[in-house]
Amino acid sequence: MDVRAMRSFLHVAKSLSFSRAATSLRVSQSTVSNHAAKLEKELGGPLFDRQTRPVQLTPLGVKLLESVEPFLAELDALRESARRAENNPPIRIAATNSMAQHFLPEVVGAYRALHPNARIRIELGEVDYVLDRVECGEIDIGFTAIHKARPTLAFRELFKWDRILLTPLGHPLLGMPLRSLSQLCPWPLIMQPEGMYPRLVIESAFRKWDFKFEIAVEMRSYEMMKKYVNLGVGVAIVPAFVLVP
Repeated sequence: MDVRAMRSFLHVAKSLSFSRAATSLRVSQSTVSNHAAKLEKELGGPLFDRQTRPVQLTPLGVKLLESVEPFLAELDALRESARRAENNPPIRIAATNSMAQHFLPEVVGAYRALHPNARIRIELGEVDYVLDRVECGEIDIGFTAIHKARPTLAFRELFKWDRILLTPLGHPLLGMPLRSLSQLCPWPLIMQPEGMYPRLVIESAFRKWDFKFEIAVEMRSYEMMKKYVNLGVGVAIVPAFVLVP
């Protein structure tokens, strides 16, 4: 069925007048009449009793009204939603995995509480991916754990975190004050893969003092690192935020 014809029918059914429906729709009365005739031909029967004044719905017209009215209301709501979405584009965010897991949920939750109709899109990637996406304008804001200077981007430090040592319960290191990285050298380390920034920071600290260390396992996820520390595979140096449940 033609949506315009259905809308004409709805206006006539509500006003019980072809002329008032035409005025409301800002079309000619003949257009409204043609729309009604088109629907009647499709449905195989009259929708209005035109012999009465004002016109009245036939039983077929009453049944059609029951279907057309909610359909057009839903269609109008969909169009309005699309219009609002066009005028209210989503906030586009890119973040590293650690930021998305440990930092963004609280931020997004607080923002959604203030702006419940806001749309948010989040992409995940390594630091350079996040910066590239912001730099090319495809992303509005990026969250990373490190600052890699780029002249086209503005950076703002949001918070700091400490690095902590994770060991299994009952580990010998728990019984002594930690004063030097040399105390970790006898124990295998669980680290992120080579080239990832958190690992570079830790490795540079060991090498600064020429301390030797052994890597037991490499894995990207801090949550997985926690599991393997708990199994006694090794110890790990991680950001303090990983202790948040």
